[in-house]
Amino acid sequence: MSEQSWSNTRFELLDPRMLVLDRNSRTIGDIEAEKPDLCASVRRHGVRIPVIVHPAEDGRYRVQDGHCRTIIAISLPGEDLLIPAIVTESDDVRQWRWLRDQWLANEVRSGYDTADTARIFEELTLFGLSVEEVADELSVGVESVEAGLRTRRSEKATTALRDFPQLSLLQAAELAEFEDDEDAYRELVDTLEADPAGFDHALAEWHQEYRLRDARDELAATVRAAGVEVVGDTMPAGAQRLDRLYRGRKDRTRLDDKAAGHESCPGHAAIVTSNTLAGTATAIHLCRDWASHGHVEVWSVNPQASASPEWTPERKAARVRVLRNNKAWRAAETVRHTALRTLLAGSPPRAAGQFIARSLVEGDHELRRAMERNHVFACRLLDLKESKGGGRNPLSQKLTKANADQATMVALAVVLAAFEASTSVETWRTPTPEQKRYFAALAKWGIRLHWVEQLVNDPTADAHLAVDTDLDPVDAGDEPVDPVQADSDGRSLDAADDQAA
Repeated sequence: MSEQSWSNTRFELLDPRMLVLDRNSRTIGDIEAEKPDLCASVRRHGVRIPVIVHPAEDGRYRVQDGHCRTIIAISLPGEDLLIPAIVTESDDVRQWRWLRDQWLANEVRSGYDTADTARIFEELTLFGLSVEEVADELSVGVESVEAGLRTRRSEKATTALRDFPQLSLLQAAELAEFEDDEDAYRELVDTLEADPAGFDHALAEWHQEYRLRDARDELAATVRAAGVEVVGDTMPAGAQRLDRLYRGRKDRTRLDDKAAGHESCPGHAAIVTSNTLAGTATAIHLCRDWASHGHVEVWSVNPQASASPEWTPERKAARVRVLRNNKAWRAAETVRHTALRTLLAGSPPRAAGQFIARSLVEGDHELRRAMERNHVFACRLLDLKESKGGGRNPLSQKLTKANADQATMVALAVVLAAFEASTSVETWRTPTPEQKRYFAALAKWGIRLHWVEQLVNDPTADAHLAVDTDLDPVDAGDEPVDPVQADSDGRSLDAADDQAA
């Protein structure tokens, strides 16, 4: 171990404005943007950890360790501001040793891992501090403290933090929400083991599933309250949707017509299921054992309607793929929006200017629609108030105080928000050239794309996923049509058949 070569070391309180900051190995640009937590901490508590300085010319001192703390302290109000400093008259000031010591002070030192962070949050509350007080004292977000406490209340989540140290507190807290659901928790832990980068997408899919479960339960209760029996979430054998039935061979009243009065039929019932196109719960009214009640299928008496074709394994697989991928797209969308906010909170990514310029030239339709809507989604991505129209757009206000990089990020937000707003569950199957370029840029800038998003530029991205062709037809949809085929009413497959999935 090398010897310390310090002499006359002492502690003093110094004016930060009198310190020399010309030998910093770390590049510091906009410290407010680069170190917001440190800025908040110094403003709240002052400089608590002494900086290390050496005597310099003119009776001043040169900072060796603590440049960021000093820069922030200089910006604080007060003419008599002093900060603690350790003054040492080192007899070895060779530049390479100076750089080495700065490396040791900054690179070798590490912060708390997430498990210890959660434990510290909990211990502070045991001293009587509120969540808000803990956040204020440590200069962290309230949501981080709340996430840490939720994690500590869950034995499973606390263990997961130790087993998977890459988890953030927010991720661990979300994992804790599923600890009582054995299937969900096991699948999430399996994802952490096999594909940790895909954990956020797995969480989003389970959150989506829970929201749909709640929506289905609520809708089922409403349907029952109206006096209709709910017979599950898939089409029972021998049943048919009312919009596929006539009252009789001679009476061609469609039974989904309110005037048809099918509610009085003994076979009247409903299923409550999910519509993967709209991402909502939906109720499909039907007739059980419709033939015995004298009804006929539309196609059997209408020459313009085609008979239900046979469920072949190929058609089942195509249908199941549509349902599966639509569900995955909606979950991936929530993760993508979070990633966009993170991207736009940083510095301009590589070739951002070229992307913006090309989008302005070629993305006419998407950008025009965004402009007509006052760039509402761009405001959301930048955490600005949404423009109500008629007043000054918050984006314009942000630009008045923006430097060159910040202005570039506002422009990038406008373009990305315009392209993002153009996407839907149809995008993975029929992307536009602009959407292809948009998703390619996201991948290039480090946003991890879910396999369903990768389909935009790689039609084989879901080839590794098995499709259950043994699925019963009533589970895949009540009519085996091709994914791009329209039904007899001219509706797309998703609009017509997702409702019966």
